[in-house]
Amino acid sequence: MEMSQQAAVDFYSRRDRIFDQAIVENTGAQAIVLFSAKDIHYLTGMREGIQCLMVTRMRMVAITTCMFESEVKLEAPHCELVVSSPDPRFRYNIYQFTIEELLRRDWLIVAYDASQTTVMASDELHFHSRLHPIILHPVRDLTVRPRAIKDPWELHQIQRCISIAEEAFLKLIEPGIDNLIGMTEREIAWELEGLMRLLGAERQGFPGTGLIVASGPNSASVHPKPSDRTIRSGEALLIDWGAELNEYRSDSTRTVFPGGIPDWAEKALPTVIRALEAAVQELRPEAPVKHADLAARAVITGAGFPEFTYGVGHGVGLLIHEAPWIRPESSDPFAMDMITTIEPGIYLPGIGGIRIENIYHIQESGAKRMGTLPAAFPFI
Repeated sequence: MEMSQQAAVDFYSRRDRIFDQAIVENTGAQAIVLFSAKDIHYLTGMREGIQCLMVTRMRMVAITTCMFESEVKLEAPHCELVVSSPDPRFRYNIYQFTIEELLRRDWLIVAYDASQTTVMASDELHFHSRLHPIILHPVRDLTVRPRAIKDPWELHQIQRCISIAEEAFLKLIEPGIDNLIGMTEREIAWELEGLMRLLGAERQGFPGTGLIVASGPNSASVHPKPSDRTIRSGEALLIDWGAELNEYRSDSTRTVFPGGIPDWAEKALPTVIRALEAAVQELRPEAPVKHADLAARAVITGAGFPEFTYGVGHGVGLLIHEAPWIRPESSDPFAMDMITTIEPGIYLPGIGGIRIENIYHIQESGAKRMGTLPAAFPFI
């Protein structure tokens, strides 16, 4: 993250939200220790180089090594800097060093995010604190809800990713959807990724799986990988794609029909669109998250199609899948400035599938769509 960009990020408000969450969990914490690279990036802007971040109500202390000392000093000036290993030939045990730093500052009641800390790291922390008057509080999902509330800088980055991804998709189909016939799924994925990079993306936004391009029967799977299958006339072509920029991502899906729409999709496509619209009506602050999922399912099953097998949406940010999780069993409410995908689908094994996915920003008046692509495109 460039310094000019970093200056626009309110790291102190982010710190306060995470510390408030620790208080909500009744830990009485004087400090929080974070080891997750994404959590550290969220509070510092650094993609690498900080081994541990110690957070209090008023301070953030970044523990680094001599290799990254100058970078942290330059890129995270809002953090106090501590070097764990001043000698490049010697690397200190970071968990032992963290405990010693906590003791030195008299921060004796300490919370850490158990869901973002490995079992080994947790064991190490407890092992090195066992002879000292430090109380460690493992808290599940300590950073999840604070990170689900997006600040203006994050919303701007995600909007940029969406704009890049949508422009790339329009360029892909600009010669005509029928021109995709004869290409392979892999070729389309490569071309779409290349277009996003040309338009300013750092990379495609699905680091774990890659873009999804699935045609014909392959589109009946929820998360297929692009194959060497050739696109054929009159079949569904499902494309699930996103861009990444400054560590933030977008996530969109469209299903098109090169050569014309098949008979089974004549009813399925408008059903998916209605399901998406029904879910969007449930996106507002304090509304139960599960209502959006259940509304979409009711439209799909009411039309005689099988239920989709996943939650109808999820948050997007530093991770491509993060809170809020829009599932039928969720007990959480929506909150202002959350963003979520909505992506209902119909999947018919051996035949094909249709999914449509948009990203929405939860606002006081309801949900604002972040994007402008139409839900469906001409079939020829």
